[in-house]
Amino acid sequence: MKITIFVAFFLASASAVFAQEGPSYEETLRFLNSKVDLNRGTSTNRLLENDRCDLVLRITNEANYKGRRQDDVINHYFDLSDLDPSRIFYEESSFRPGEGLVWIHTKENRDLIIQEQIFYRESSASPGYTCQSSGECRSRISVSYIVIQTLPPNNDNGPRAARALQHLVRLCGGQEELF
Repeated sequence: MKITIFVAFFLASASAVFAQEGPSYEETLRFLNSKVDLNRGTSTNRLLENDRCDLVLRITNEANYKGRRQDDVINHYFDLSDLDPSRIFYEESSFRPGEGLVWIHTKENRDLIIQEQIFYRESSASPGYTCQSSGECRSRISVSYIVIQTLPPNNDNGPRAARALQHLVRLCGGQEELF
């Protein structure tokens, strides 16, 4: 009887230890931010956390409107559990040698990523955008993929960022499609 209880206790505690393989959610997110957050002087990329497993990729480009700085912003809101880890991959940039892109797709290419654009223009005749008299224009659409630029100059930053994002998706319950 004592042996049975000991074996049951050992198996229960061992399964708790081996339940999560690899780095924790927090460690993975910190690592990913170190590879994705970019500042190019007039353009920045930031990966922000709304809530656990709910992220925002914010791309900001410096712009001026009527003589004062008003940045153009694109926010991509996405839940990591909506992503397919097998459809997250790295590709070298064709327009910036030495830099790379991490492609991120939702399961079954469903439009589950919200893309919000905010910019300022003198003309309010932008199709698909709602513009205010202040010059602020907004658009909000749903998309099935996003692309994240990775931090140069280390060529393995892109593949490492893709692997980290795949791990983060799995930690948040994201699963691969069956076939």
